[in-house]
Amino acid sequence: MDPANESCVIVKLDVRNAFNTIERDVLLGEVREQIPSLYPFLFQVYQSPSNLFYDGSLILSQVGAQQGDPLGPLAFSLAIHKVISELESPLNIWYLDDGTVGGNPEVVERDLSKLLPRFAEVGLEVSASKW
Repeated sequence: MDPANESCVIVKLDVRNAFNTIERDVLLGEVREQIPSLYPFLFQVYQSPSNLFYDGSLILSQVGAQQGDPLGPLAFSLAIHKVISELESPLNIWYLDDGTVGGNPEVVERDLSKLLPRFAEVGLEVSASKW
């Protein structure tokens, strides 16, 4: 074992129901900022609530990426990119709503104390049962 890694920790993170709970204004804002040529199209898709039908009832979907939207993963990734890129842990790997953060315990703890409230601001919650 490398003595330099002796006091390191790794935390695996899963964002609960991420694609359904991310705020649409955040998705659209990041797309407008990062890929302005795509914004007009996604604005048309997400400007109004989506109609969902369940057991004969209409439900208006006002948050999250639409099911089956091929641009949903891109928009979601853009929406969380600023937050996860601010983390200081040397190990900071994400695939969509699944992340792995690792390093010195104090740094990882500090990152989590920043990450959790920032995610909550945009409608996201990290699943504590998977820590």
